[in-house]
Amino acid sequence: MSRHPTETKTRILHSARSLFSNHGFTATSLDDILGATGITKGAFYHYFRSKDHLCEVMLEEVVGEYKSLLTTLHTHVSAIEQLKQWLSILIEKNTSGLWVNCRLITRLSVQIQQLSPDLQTRLTDFWRWYEGLYITWFTQYGLSPIQAALSARTLTGAIFGTIWLDKCAASTQSMPDVIDYLLGLILKSE
Repeated sequence: MSRHPTETKTRILHSARSLFSNHGFTATSLDDILGATGITKGAFYHYFRSKDHLCEVMLEEVVGEYKSLLTTLHTHVSAIEQLKQWLSILIEKNTSGLWVNCRLITRLSVQIQQLSPDLQTRLTDFWRWYEGLYITWFTQYGLSPIQAALSARTLTGAIFGTIWLDKCAASTQSMPDVIDYLLGLILKSE
């Protein structure tokens, strides 16, 4: 029985996402992707021009998934409650084991200097958008533009660092505990 073409493309993207999030882009070879998906190089090149192109398509999907999460937030609550909803959703998705997007973005970002200029631009655009969300929420909460930008940068960095640090040395502190503590410091300092 032949596979539907989009099923094969989806399988390639899913396998590569898992490999890239666990081992990084540079440590994952095309042969690793082919082995994980059980396809030939010809089948791979039918869908993607290169491993870089695969990663570009994957990043587009991942960013789309992040943006679609925004539509699930309750908009009738305060900006800080929206931020807390957002962070809760991300934590829930990451701890489910079914969503590797945060780990993938973190892993790719650590390797950014080794990626193509187009992938670097896509990652930079993602981080500007992501940090911009926090700036918006902190500004709506009432922080000055400078405080909002500093708070957004601090929160983004803490989340990024915690994800990366947990890969190196797991902690007894959970991500929700770290975020609650940091938000408490940020909101208390205004």
